[in-house]
Amino acid sequence: MKKVLVTGSSGYIGSHLCKMLKDDYEVHGLDIKAPQCEVEQFYNCDINRPLDISEKYDAVIHLAG
Repeated sequence: MKKVLVTGSSGYIGSHLCKMLKDDYEVHGLDIKAPQCEVEQFYNCDINRPLDISEKYDAVIHLAG
């Protein structure tokens, strides 16, 4: 199954997108707030600060503000 990282996954658009993608993809989320939807893996961090993510993703959808 392909893996997708959604930044801003706790926001309105990001949480709805995660719900739509979860049937076809392994969805991982990244945000500074707690996740609003179910994701396989959640990274609680600020996108302005470096974070070492050792996983490979097939796609990154950037929705963080």
